[in-house]
Amino acid sequence: RPWTGKLLAVGRVEPRKGFDTAVRALAALPGMTLRIVGPGVDDHVTELLALAKEVGVADRFVVDSAVPRDQLAATYAEADAFLFPSRWDEPFGLVPLEAMTQATPVVATRRGGSAEFLTDGLNCLEVPSDDPAAIAAAVLALAKDKALRRRLVNGGLTTSAAYRVEQFADGLEQIHLRAAGGVA
Repeated sequence: RPWTGKLLAVGRVEPRKGFDTAVRALAALPGMTLRIVGPGVDDHVTELLALAKEVGVADRFVVDSAVPRDQLAATYAEADAFLFPSRWDEPFGLVPLEAMTQATPVVATRRGGSAEFLTDGLNCLEVPSDDPAAIAAAVLALAKDKALRRRLVNGGLTTSAAYRVEQFADGLEQIHLRAAGGVA
């Protein structure tokens, strides 16, 4: 799809998620917008809004806690890129997979469990934690390179197909059977 400059981040709005890094990156991305979707810690939301004003992007930044779960897929699909700037070792990191299911390229830190399924250049562009310049550079690369976007989207669709609910349920069932001494 044509690039329109819509950036998205999803998750609980709290400091460990690194959303402040994404806001700082937005300052180096003229004409682009950033929407963060998720429930928030009120103090941190206030801090992010103040930071956006401080770095001159308040008119291109919004925190939205009111997106119903059944509308989240469409929210991912509307974005040109998904940002996952987490600064902590998240146990899994489901939201990059959700973005991948909607053919949205991912820019991510690959911290914690997400490192098990995110591969730089295959299904995401990896950036270091707390590095707004790296996020901005990755987003600009996506904006300029349709082939790169296509490659990451295809890699993301392949990756997300391997993480379907049915497969998780089957795997958990096997683990429970083995733990209970049953046949797996």
